[in-house]
Amino acid sequence: MEIQTLADVTRVQAQRYGDRPALTYVNDGRTWSFRQLDEDANRVAQALAADGVKAHDLVAYLDKNAPEYFLYLYGGAKLNAVSVAVNWRLAPPEMEYVLNNSEAKVLVIGEEFLPALKQMTLEHVERVVVLGDPGDSGHLTWDQWLAPQAAIAPQVEVTAETFSDTVRGIEA
Repeated sequence: MEIQTLADVTRVQAQRYGDRPALTYVNDGRTWSFRQLDEDANRVAQALAADGVKAHDLVAYLDKNAPEYFLYLYGGAKLNAVSVAVNWRLAPPEMEYVLNNSEAKVLVIGEEFLPALKQMTLEHVERVVVLGDPGDSGHLTWDQWLAPQAAIAPQVEVTAETFSDTVRGIEA
């Protein structure tokens, strides 16, 4: 079995290395095995699909370094979705510009950036998922968003060719 796409990474490594540690977040001691990383990426893919994300759609992430970024990145890749990592050092109007011009449907955002989010008018984001405490924002937490999702890989063909089609579609 060979890794040919970003979507293959967690699946192939889960088969090769199973319960061996894949990712450790030293800030809070959480660790994912290769299998858990693949299962959680599948849950993210299922959550994105439940929110209407399809191939060629863009999904955005706005937070500092956190392990959820990798789950979101690999999960989106399993749908042929494209990741938009928004620089957290930007000012809210700049963040708004990036998010609106990317036409991202889903935004995963750290709780620290909720005040910036309140300053934005987002034209395309249909779901906001908060890493941490959403306060009174009305948005789901990461855990709430993933809880109903099965750890089953989406039935989406992901090949080097479909990825190239996705990239060409964005460049057009």
